Amino acid sequence: MRLSVYCLVTKSWQAKARPRLCCFIVFSIFSANNLWGARPVNLEKIDSAQLGFSVYFSSQLFLEKAQRTLIFLEDAFRKQVTLQGFTAPNTYQIYLVPTAMGGARTAQDELGIYTVIDPALDDLLWASYIHHEWQHACQYAMGGPSSSLFMDEASAVLQEVLAFPAASYWLDALRDFQSYPQVPLFSSGEGLSQLIGASTKYEYGGALFLLFLEDKYGLKDGQLVRHLWQKREPWISAIEEVTKSSMQNLLMDFAIWRIRAENLYGD
Repeated sequence: MRLSVYCLVTKSWQAKARPRLCCFIVFSIFSANNLWGARPVNLEKIDSAQLGFSVYFSSQLFLEKAQRTLIFLEDAFRKQVTLQGFTAPNTYQIYLVPTAMGGARTAQDELGIYTVIDPALDDLLWASYIHHEWQHACQYAMGGPSSSLFMDEASAVLQEVLAFPAASYWLDALRDFQSYPQVPLFSSGEGLSQLIGASTKYEYGGALFLLFLEDKYGLKDGQLVRHLWQKREPWISAIEEVTKSSMQNLLMDFAIWRIRAENLYGD
């Protein structure tokens, strides 16, 4: 079983799971060598009667969290698919699995699209992770991840912010983004980290640019970004076509808007 994954080091797709992309919910212990290599088997599951998706788990200790996961997933589906118009995958599963790396991953193999989430994640962040990873699942359903990690992750964080406007958990990434206004807009945190010698979540904070597009050219509901994903790459051309504005004018307006955004989204 092979998973298509984009490696930021080699700049190529490899047979691994792509960071923050997967969808079966399972709680199970994996060896480091098999963490993202194959789907878990012989697990308990619960199904969404509404969506037909499944959450997998290895112990009744995780049943309550699996049930809450389905609730959050159904909410993410309603917001991103029913209201915004994103394309949903035909099949989708979430695995609640303790991992050495923590966090969440969404990937695609020959069986479909799935997400692996570490159940040790903070309960306060759980709903936002589901909305984030569901956006990655929709990206797979709409042709797969793009060549821009910035757009992939900024779009996923945008869904977190739209779903939970008062949340503050993305502000660290926002500060990273706001700290480097001089770098090319579609840069990735990986490349920037090599330049500055420190870790940065620049591409996650890049959700601010998409919020700007929604604020100035859309209805602040995510549909403009959905139009971008339907157009897809090259992203600059897609943005200019959807907004009916040149990138030069957009960036000039954004330079001013992002200053005001400090008061909207944090100091």
